[in-house]
Amino acid sequence: MPRYFFHVRSQTGLEVDPTGVEFDSLDDAIADARKAGAEMLLDQAVEEVRARPQASFEIADASGEVVAKVPFSG
Repeated sequence: MPRYFFHVRSQTGLEVDPTGVEFDSLDDAIADARKAGAEMLLDQAVEEVRARPQASFEIADASGEVVAKVPFSG
C-alpha cells in the first residue's frame, strides 16, 4: 500500500509531514486531504484562517515527489 505525505504549504512556508499515511490509491489520499482541509478550516479561529488563505496540502509520494496539491478550501 503506498504511503503519502501531507505537507502543508502556506504563505509562511512549508510544514513537512515526516510520517505520512498509507492509502489504497492517490485518489483516496486526495479525498482524505479535502476532508482534512475542510475540517481544519472549521476548527481554526477566524484570525488563523485569514492568516493562511492560500494554505494547501502538497501530497508527496514515498520518493518525495509532489503528486497532488489540494487547497484547504476544497
